[in-house]
Amino acid sequence: MGEDASQQPGNLSEVYPHETAVAWLRAALQSSKPTTPWRETTAQYATQLKGACRQINADYDVAGLCRTEFLKRVRLLIDGEGERLRQ
Repeated sequence: MGEDASQQPGNLSEVYPHETAVAWLRAALQSSKPTTPWRETTAQYATQLKGACRQINADYDVAGLCRTEFLKRVRLLIDGEGERLRQ
């Protein structure tokens, strides 16, 4: 869409793999969020991110998301004539 995304459908977040990866990261970070995040150091945050990435790699098919999932999602979108992918 270039710089004008006004024509872009709002539900494409279900299709794009990076949206899924961001959701995985948010969920993983939520479970390890410190009670006083404003006091967290950069090193502590890096440790938290590394732990979240380990959790994501253990729990999800990251390689599949990157290699094949996008094309499957596009096919589902086409087959569903643009309807939402979530069930």
